[in-house]
Amino acid sequence: MHGEQCGVGTIMMAYLHGGELGNEFDNRSRALAHQSMLKVLGIEDQYIVEALLHAKNVRLSVTPSLGRGLTRKAAEELARFTLVIE
Repeated sequence: MHGEQCGVGTIMMAYLHGGELGNEFDNRSRALAHQSMLKVLGIEDQYIVEALLHAKNVRLSVTPSLGRGLTRKAAEELARFTLVIE
C-alpha cells in the first residue's frame, strides 16, 4: 500500500513541477486511476489534504515542491485539480 500512496503523491508533485508522468496517460488519467485506488485503500479525501499540509514537516529534501507548505485552500485545490480527491 505504501507504493500506491507514493504514486498519489507523485501525481500531485509532478503537477507542481509542471511535469508529465508518462507517454500513455496524462496526469489527470493517472490521478483518476489513483482516485479509485484511494477508495479501495480506504483513504478519505480529508487525509490527503492533511498529508499535504503536514508534508513540509517530514523532510524538506523529500518535499522541496512544498517549500514552506501549502495553505488548506491550496492543498485542496491541488488535490482536486489533479483528481486525487473529488
